Amino acid sequence: MSTMISLALNWIGRFPGAKLPVAHGLRLCLVWLAAVVFALSTLVGLCTVPCSADINADLLDPKLEEQYDWAMYMDVHDMKNVLNYPTSKLHPLTNLRVIYRPLARGLRAADYKKARVYEEFWYREEMPIGLKRNEQLQIESYKFGIIFVQPRDGENDHTYAIANALVRILVDLWIHDIVAGYVVVPRDKFDQMAGALSRYGFFPGMRVAQGAQLSIHLRSYPAGRDEIYFFQKGY
Repeated sequence: MSTMISLALNWIGRFPGAKLPVAHGLRLCLVWLAAVVFALSTLVGLCTVPCSADINADLLDPKLEEQYDWAMYMDVHDMKNVLNYPTSKLHPLTNLRVIYRPLARGLRAADYKKARVYEEFWYREEMPIGLKRNEQLQIESYKFGIIFVQPRDGENDHTYAIANALVRILVDLWIHDIVAGYVVVPRDKFDQMAGALSRYGFFPGMRVAQGAQLSIHLRSYPAGRDEIYFFQKGY
């Protein structure tokens, strides 16, 4: 599949008179087509979501190794003792980590086997106030992956912060033509995550639009909820 897409892109590049928006639109269509093929493969049992209860920040799971080229894990940590003084305007502070790991299908070197922190976000009451990128993503274009999110730290819930960072990460992936097959969220937070994504223009059901539409395939763990949310411009 990736070879066919690469050949198609090379063919597009042979036309020096092609305008950039047209070529970029064709690239988006190819990425969308790759995502559709990936989704259809799940319907015939070629690719399933691993038991998410067993997935943690290490992203060590045999099914992940077999089925995906990369995986991400997003979690939150309340920093209760950081900047905690009477006149502080930054407390309470929450740290959100984006951890990723290239998997067996896409390994190119031995050091790729370890999960690493790609980006860190800082939030105060669900509002972003800081970002640190630790390294560049080592994922090739048109590689398929999966994202697990854990919006809780103990009893505290940070679904809206997770949604904010998730959209930011997905835009980063889309720009580099990297396909996120699923975003896996705790079942009891599914509706809340869907509501949070609507803040950024993502809604269930596909509105007729020209060209490819950006989408997020949300799936719950335990299983039972599954929905694709499409970006709708001018919502």
